Amino acid sequence: MDNIKNMHEEGLLNNGESSGYAHSVMINNYKGLKTVRHGGSFTGYRSVILRFPDERVSVIILANRGDANPWTMSNQLADVLLKEKFIAVSKKTETKTVNPKITHIKEKFSLAQITGNYEREPGSLFKFSIKNDSLQLVGWWSNEPLMLINTEGNTYKEANNPSRQFIFSELKNHLTQKLTVSEPSFKLTSKRKEKIDLSALNLADYIGDFYSEEIDATHLLFLEDGKLKVKIANNEVLALAPNNIDTFYSDDYFVHFTRTNGAISGFDLKAGWITNLKFKKK
Repeated sequence: MDNIKNMHEEGLLNNGESSGYAHSVMINNYKGLKTVRHGGSFTGYRSVILRFPDERVSVIILANRGDANPWTMSNQLADVLLKEKFIAVSKKTETKTVNPKITHIKEKFSLAQITGNYEREPGSLFKFSIKNDSLQLVGWWSNEPLMLINTEGNTYKEANNPSRQFIFSELKNHLTQKLTVSEPSFKLTSKRKEKIDLSALNLADYIGDFYSEEIDATHLLFLEDGKLKVKIANNEVLALAPNNIDTFYSDDYFVHFTRTNGAISGFDLKAGWITNLKFKKK
């Protein structure tokens, strides 16, 4: 029992608030009921376990399709299994807010003020654009464009996944600076990616063979059609886009080059779960 209790102990942020994440499980609530949830994905497999501990109800979904969305499906099942509970919680909430304070939606931003790139982490971007007078997104979880629907104010949702919200805020120089992505089980924030002056960038600095002793592998970086590309064994060639001076990325492949006496001497690689894998230039 102590192990179970410890597993549910939530981590705290510097301001004392809960991070929503405990020891390998996410502690949150769904429609007013406490939830303990976690999921996983690998290649074409997707899974999630959603528990309502106070109601002693659990939902488990296992999928062998990469386009499956067990997170949303688990919520949909809970809506059926706990329908009466959710109604009861909703009535209690209504009772407590008989005389709600009048609130006003803040200024609604235009699509032009919202569009652009927001950086989740170096090399991982949310890319927003306008298509057919609607907001379009390419996110880190999908290279296929997703059309977003405005719900209210500056909040948008995916048409096929209404539980995922995209909230824009902090207008500066006519552009929003902050993106909050919110789901029942997690919340993350991203800042608008600033435009970088790449006029001094010389792609020829980065070409060569780079070797990692740890994995006994060589990555070949070369120029083709004016772009920096990398060849890894028999894998397909990846085109690398500059994230900044000395940093490049392509999907899950992110490299930060290191210099010795001004010359490129190697790079640190981040790829998926791999971080800080060191390569030296031959």
